Amino acid sequence: MTYGQIASLAGSPRAARQVAAILRANNEHIAWHRVINAEGRVSTHKLGFGDLQEALLKRENVVFKSGKLDLEKYRWQIKP
Repeated sequence: MTYGQIASLAGSPRAARQVAAILRANNEHIAWHRVINAEGRVSTHKLGFGDLQEALLKRENVVFKSGKLDLEKYRWQIKP
């Protein structure tokens, strides 16, 4: 999922940054590594654990091309 998708599902579609803060504060209890930005990139490099996030995703068979993953393929789809 993207940060924005989670924010939208929580009823605050413009609160993607707050989602990131919540994930950062609770990363032991949430699958934080499965949340990426709207461009399909890992946003955690600036926090010092982007390589870890990418490694965890690659372990789940997620493929990155030029630092991005294919959102059409990997993004969680909400089913009606």
